[in-house]
Amino acid sequence: MTKTRAPSRGSQFPPRVVFDNNASELATLVEVVAQDRPGLLYDLSAAITENGCNIDVVLIETEAHRALDVFYLAAASRKLDDGLCSRLEAVLLRACSA
Repeated sequence: MTKTRAPSRGSQFPPRVVFDNNASELATLVEVVAQDRPGLLYDLSAAITENGCNIDVVLIETEAHRALDVFYLAAASRKLDDGLCSRLEAVLLRACSA
């Protein structure tokens, strides 16, 4: 069996943002995978709230310098619509690269 090596601190990979409106009856699940860094969670949550979304639940994990953050979001007590998801994807990707 071959062991998988964890990426080094200097390795880079593009951030990824995925939306799922079927994971919950009341909120949109948003998964963000990005290079971990100090302040990343703050930047992501600030981008979310600045775009009119409420964070109902957040699950955070870090594996080998990779942040795996899952948010359950709502706007005006509803799941996010396609337009808001598109705008939010762009600002979250920018926040990952800050």
